[in-house]
Amino acid sequence: IRENDKNALKSLSKRGYLLGITSNNLQENVSKFVSQEGLQNIFCRWLGWNDPGRVNKWLGLQKPSSKGEVHMNDFERVLKVPRSEMLFIGDSLKDAEIAEHEGVDFVPKTGTFLKEDFIAKFSGKHEHFVSDVAELNNLLP
Repeated sequence: IRENDKNALKSLSKRGYLLGITSNNLQENVSKFVSQEGLQNIFCRWLGWNDPGRVNKWLGLQKPSSKGEVHMNDFERVLKVPRSEMLFIGDSLKDAEIAEHEGVDFVPKTGTFLKEDFIAKFSGKHEHFVSDVAELNNLLP
């Protein structure tokens, strides 16, 4: 993680924002990343994906919850933050879909996808965009 991004996240945390990570990567990789980057005091939660239900789904044995549902439920339960007060910042169209499905406000981070990609897919639904994590400090009160 770039030092500029880390400083921006520290600033948000110091301002009272509860920060969490939600990732498609395995939980062990997310935990390792947080530890190696020294982010334990910045993020309240860091959640990866290690749902054994995926295998069951492929086998037709059960329908597991989506990553978005599992992670947003965790943030609500552990951090005591209702979805109406959450803000999801993501860099993919899938992240925007998850936020919409889970009833969480979303700010696209451009780079992986262009602003125009988000506008086309979501009919201009998103008001704000960031291209750098540090921009969040200007966007959030």
